[in-house]
Amino acid sequence: MQSNQQILLLKKDETILKLGEKRANWFKISYQKGDTTLEGYVWGGNLCVGYRNKNGYDFLFGLTKTLAKKNPDFNGTIQQNYASVKVMEGNTLIDEVSFETGSGESLSYGSFATESNHKLKNVELTLKATVSGEACGIPSYDQYILFRNKKLIALPQLMSVGDADVYYHSEEFVFPNDKGGIPDAFIFKMEEMEKDDRDREKKKKASKTYIWDGSSYRLK
Repeated sequence: MQSNQQILLLKKDETILKLGEKRANWFKISYQKGDTTLEGYVWGGNLCVGYRNKNGYDFLFGLTKTLAKKNPDFNGTIQQNYASVKVMEGNTLIDEVSFETGSGESLSYGSFATESNHKLKNVELTLKATVSGEACGIPSYDQYILFRNKKLIALPQLMSVGDADVYYHSEEFVFPNDKGGIPDAFIFKMEEMEKDDRDREKKKKASKTYIWDGSSYRLK
């Protein structure tokens, strides 16, 4: 099958195959090839988990690979999952960006959406890919991607995590069309809270501004 091939899921097989850090079922499918309807099986790890069509383009989001990465906390490596977003015109790949995601239990949920251009100059639309876990203390990651002139531009990745009422860390962008936004820029904001032994809240906030010139961004 070609990239961006539409399929119909007929049945989920109970057999699970693990490749790298990706675990997925096999699916019985049907698909069109010319005027013929064919059936077969496909591994779920090869399917996109998010699809959007906008302005004549197809945008696909899915996990693409697992690579060994040096662990910053100790001498060794970890298995790092990578996702990618592709923009397709029919079966032709126009552009693609990859970014790190969580691993193991951090990948129990994913979403993919198109948003406005957030009043950023020369931007056609914004894509937002999210992956997260379901348990407390498992981080979620937001990846914003700008689409302009048939190119995808990934913004710095955002991470949020919390553990009941004891601790939380949140990151967000304030775009020009948001309350408190400024023209030709987007603002990164971080806030975290941790309770001490006496159940007192300690909060910390930080922010930095990225300048957008219509084609790329830089830290102010």
